[in-house]
Amino acid sequence: MIAKKSASKSQKIATNPAETAQGDTPFDQIIATEQREKARVQIEIDAMRKAEEESRQSCAKKEYEAEQELREKAKGDLKKYKEETLSPLLKIAEGEAAETAKHLEALYGQNAEPLAERLVKKLMEPASLLNV
Repeated sequence: MIAKKSASKSQKIATNPAETAQGDTPFDQIIATEQREKARVQIEIDAMRKAEEESRQSCAKKEYEAEQELREKAKGDLKKYKEETLSPLLKIAEGEAAETAKHLEALYGQNAEPLAERLVKKLMEPASLLNV
């Protein structure tokens, strides 16, 4: 019996005062240790969640910045393409349109009078919609 008492005394001496305040039995000490461990683990989990959220935000920010950089580069490439490739094509098309317009004006000038006479004759016919 004396051995048991001395063993429990050595246990009480080995533990810190905060533990002994919550209970004198080893079971109380185990429960207190488990509660402290649970609180410590919860703090670590919260810290991990916070780190994970910061990491996600950092990744999202980097993705956004990379996307913006690509958009700016694409805009620059498009502007360069427009200036180097489309401008000459546009000039060629404008020249062709001017030539076509001159050709049509010349053709109209040659046929304007005969076409006008044919149109007047057609409108003067009794079956014309304008002769009602």
